Amino acid sequence: MKEGGVVRLIDKLPPPMNRYAHDLLDKAPVEPKELDNAVREKVSAQQDKAGEYIQQALGITFTFAVQTALLVIALYFLLIDGVQLVAWCEDASPLREGQTTELLHEFKSVSVSVIVSSLATGVIQSVVALIGYLIAGVPKPWFFAVVTFFMSFVPAIGAGGTSFVATLILLAGGAVAAQRDRLPTVGCGRDEVCAPCYDPITGENTGACGVNGDRPQKPRYQFPRCCDNGRGTDVGVCVPPALAGDQAGMLRQDTCASGRLCAPIARAVDPDAKFRRCFGLGAGGCVPKCIVDPLEAALLSRVTCDVGEVCAPCALFAIFPTGACD
Repeated sequence: MKEGGVVRLIDKLPPPMNRYAHDLLDKAPVEPKELDNAVREKVSAQQDKAGEYIQQALGITFTFAVQTALLVIALYFLLIDGVQLVAWCEDASPLREGQTTELLHEFKSVSVSVIVSSLATGVIQSVVALIGYLIAGVPKPWFFAVVTFFMSFVPAIGAGGTSFVATLILLAGGAVAAQRDRLPTVGCGRDEVCAPCYDPITGENTGACGVNGDRPQKPRYQFPRCCDNGRGTDVGVCVPPALAGDQAGMLRQDTCASGRLCAPIARAVDPDAKFRRCFGLGAGGCVPKCIVDPLEAALLSRVTCDVGEVCAPCALFAIFPTGACD
């Protein structure tokens, strides 16, 4: 398995997203280490400018707040004494009679156009954002769509600020949504599942115990690791056989405690994850060597797989699936 900061960052994405990201990374013409170095250089180059950008954003936001306050005050007096103010402008204007009136009409026309276009832009942005929220499964999509509409009038932040917050919430709750079908319903109400406070595989906060002010009652628990890939990294996790499902018979205990099986971390996080393809004794997948029976592993070659992996065939005798490719 490839390692690096970019890979670890991809692993933190929700399963439907990290699977595609890993596929793109495998097809990339650069090594993950080179990609990590490039990202670090870009981040370092932008660190000095980060403070400047924040200052500019705060300055623009403050200016907008002041202008909004002045606008409200001016609007109040225009509504109270608007007719008298227009008459005073016509009397005080040095222009010929009729020109001032024409100028005021033009000003009104432009102002209405700006307001209407701003409202139309906000509506379009909120509708597009709503479609994105619904597709991505963001909770409370209509609420975020309304907030997006109002935020579209705020300079520097705009509608993108709301989308950024919605994305963070989606990523925080992605672990629960992705594992919904694998969670028990004992003690829960209708259409509810019992979700752990922390993901026992990755150790990350699932957000399930932050709803309605709830707090975890027990310390964080994480399944022990197993399956050293020969480079000092464990690529397996010790899980109860019930979580392995019909693939429990294909797994070994390895260094796990009694009653636990060593499953590949990638498959434990996302059951739909696929091993990198290879071609040894026919088409196969690069499977961690330590989860394969030692006698079987001795018969398999590494071919194009990474250190600590073997190329396991997709099916025995082209009939019986091994789980290496599906």
